[in-house]
Amino acid sequence: MIPLYRRWERGTRYYQVEVSQDLWGQWVLIQRWGRRRTALGQTRRVPCGSHAEALSLLARLQRRRLQHSYCAVR
Repeated sequence: MIPLYRRWERGTRYYQVEVSQDLWGQWVLIQRWGRRRTALGQTRRVPCGSHAEALSLLARLQRRRLQHSYCAVR
């Protein structure tokens, strides 16, 4: 399957999420956030039991970003 990628920005902040499979075929959701135009930021990898679970978590994160006034970036 094709990895999914979403990015949101607000002011100088960014938040991005990627859903993909790791080397062993397990689904993982990778979250990255921090300040734009800097090397600073954090990353979190969340293992998911299935592709559907990863998509559900992605939808929840997307709702949360929009509630906090982030704008989607292509």
